[in-house]
Amino acid sequence: MKNYIITLLLIFSITATAQKNFIDQNYIEVNGKAEKEIVPNEIYLRIIISESDNKAKEPLELLEKNMLKKLESLGIDLKKQLAVKDMSSNFKNYWLKKQDIVTSKEYELMVDKASTAGKVFRELEALGISNMDVVRIDHSEMDRFKNELKAEAIVKSRATAEQLTAPLNQKVGRALFIRENEPFMPYRATENMMMKVSSMVLDQNYQEPELEFEKIKIVYAVQVYFLLE
Repeated sequence: MKNYIITLLLIFSITATAQKNFIDQNYIEVNGKAEKEIVPNEIYLRIIISESDNKAKEPLELLEKNMLKKLESLGIDLKKQLAVKDMSSNFKNYWLKKQDIVTSKEYELMVDKASTAGKVFRELEALGISNMDVVRIDHSEMDRFKNELKAEAIVKSRATAEQLTAPLNQKVGRALFIRENEPFMPYRATENMMMKVSSMVLDQNYQEPELEFEKIKIVYAVQVYFLLE
């Protein structure tokens, strides 16, 4: 216990000394911000098929078979782009009320373009599958974009520090402290886009234009303390 207390006191002493040394130096505090807009190339669709939803009351197996065949005809790689998210059956009603078992399946499909998403909505609607929506959008190189913005924000923070100190004939030295914030990526559901896609399914002769989803805006900010020389 005694050794534990001594260790804690030593840590507090070192921390306090470091903070004092930092505060005692001449420094300038600046913020740097970088932002970028990118067109998403990963559009995730949720597709739910259910025996109770389709007008023809087709079995789930047939709905699934038709859906997979149609997706393949659209150039979808089923192994890479489609995943089963959930499957449920209404066994409770069957045992208590002797009703038919109603089974449904939920899938997540990833496509790379809005026009492809439009085709999926239209073609599956024609098969009697209408329970579909966009759940999220992303980009395959998002990590690279974030790293580039980090570097750009740091460069901007130093440029700001140099602009502010130039009239004082002082030079900006090394960075004493850097605080980075998580990238901010506001995303709004593209309701207008969804309305357009929904209207496409009404016309079998409709040809999808080259639509784009709303761009993803990434904002990255840093706070930097630079030594003044």
